[in-house]
Amino acid sequence: MDGDDTLGVATRAFPAIRTVRIFCLVLLLGLVGVRCSPVQSVTRTLSQVALPGFRLVGVGDVRLGGIALRNLHSATDLAMEQVLQLQQMLQQQTLPLAFTAHLQVVNVAESAALRNVPITIRQIRWQLLIDQQPTVAGTVTQPVRVPAGQSMVIPIQVNVDLVRFFRNRQYQQFLDLALQLARGEGLHRIALEIQPTLEIPIVGTYRYPQPIRVDATRIHR
Repeated sequence: MDGDDTLGVATRAFPAIRTVRIFCLVLLLGLVGVRCSPVQSVTRTLSQVALPGFRLVGVGDVRLGGIALRNLHSATDLAMEQVLQLQQMLQQQTLPLAFTAHLQVVNVAESAALRNVPITIRQIRWQLLIDQQPTVAGTVTQPVRVPAGQSMVIPIQVNVDLVRFFRNRQYQQFLDLALQLARGEGLHRIALEIQPTLEIPIVGTYRYPQPIRVDATRIHR
């Protein structure tokens, strides 16, 4: 009796054991599949909801032909020797405009699960647009850490020869542009196309596949 009962129990238990083994195998294959192909999609999704926002918030230290325009409001504020200096440079087919663009990075994630995640900006490739015209380009290589829920301003040093990109413009047009920027009234005339590389916890390194255009109108993602 005891032997028959033991055999019956083993016989009845075998289908259950086999079912458990099949379930484990299916689960293992499913996990392998997730690691092999959908993980890239998952990474992309995480990075998209954790991406920071960018906006131009101002410019500073505006110089035209090496002349600081910080306290100047109009062309009449220039000294005569400064006017002659600028006009002489223009005759030589050069007129450098230099300034610092202030790029704000806002680390406020749209996903509630990632609102406490800091982001490090590893580098930013950028190109300056003036009146929608692409001009000089460069790269910011100094890493910047942006804590969760906060924002940082990254200074971008710009030096563009206006004559090189706007040969059909006149002296007064160049001066008006520079003075507008110096007074803080010319932000609507410039934009940046940026391609950042980020370091995001959980996600890892993420480089924007395409540049995004950033201006002063709103936060761009």
